[in-house]
Amino acid sequence: MSTRKVRRRGSGRRKKPSDWGIWVVIAVLIIGIGWLYRIASLKHVDLDDLGCPVKGGASAYTVILVDATDSYSGLQRIQIVQALSEYVQRSEEYERISLFTVNEANLASLSPIVDRCNPGKGDGASSLDSNPRLIRKRWQEEFVTPLEDALDRLVRAPEEAESPILRMIQAVSVIGFGRHIEKAAPKRLLVVSDLLEHTERYSHYEGGQLSLEPLRQTGLLTELSADLTNVEVEILYVSRPEQRHIQGRRHISGFWEQYFEEMGAKVVEVQRVSG
Repeated sequence: MSTRKVRRRGSGRRKKPSDWGIWVVIAVLIIGIGWLYRIASLKHVDLDDLGCPVKGGASAYTVILVDATDSYSGLQRIQIVQALSEYVQRSEEYERISLFTVNEANLASLSPIVDRCNPGKGDGASSLDSNPRLIRKRWQEEFVTPLEDALDRLVRAPEEAESPILRMIQAVSVIGFGRHIEKAAPKRLLVVSDLLEHTERYSHYEGGQLSLEPLRQTGLLTELSADLTNVEVEILYVSRPEQRHIQGRRHISGFWEQYFEEMGAKVVEVQRVSG
């Protein structure tokens, strides 16, 4: 009687994953983690106390000057805050914004009310190597909110007897730009004012004064000079209905555009603030 060998099911040796395959998986994971770390390291920028890059400095320098010697109507305050808030919102990453208000009292000890670099709001940031929500939160709390709150306070300043606008511009040119004036980064000056210069030595309210000649003849142009080399100037030009005979195109082109050109700057935009 012949017998047949019957192979029992499952009696053979079960194949195990090769050690080589396991090491490939581990290697891929290590390479992936290393790649993410490398990307994060390349994106990391050391910042100073103002939030500006330690190496290379700010990507742009913007000085906002709010004339605090004249009052603003409710409608004008809304327009000013809205326009400047929009500028802050669209400012570029690591752009430094220095906000000043200047009046007769603080010219001697002038310092910015807010002085910060835009840390970036996380647009395009990946959750794989960063935290977009945290980046945007920091952008809002450390950059946007302090500037917008300060702007809202500044446009409520009481009116003063004199408006030394030329001295204001001179002061912020030194403190706001200072040693940064020679850098290749873009530089901008945003002025919020009716631009009606009025001091004991020179006033736009006096007839025939809407030119630089009286300043040259008295030496005031040299005394009040400012280094605004390659600065682009934007003006929020606050209307005064009772002074419409002074304000207007002649006021801007006949005096202010020439003044800024003489100081090395260029007026690139004038936006009327009515009301």
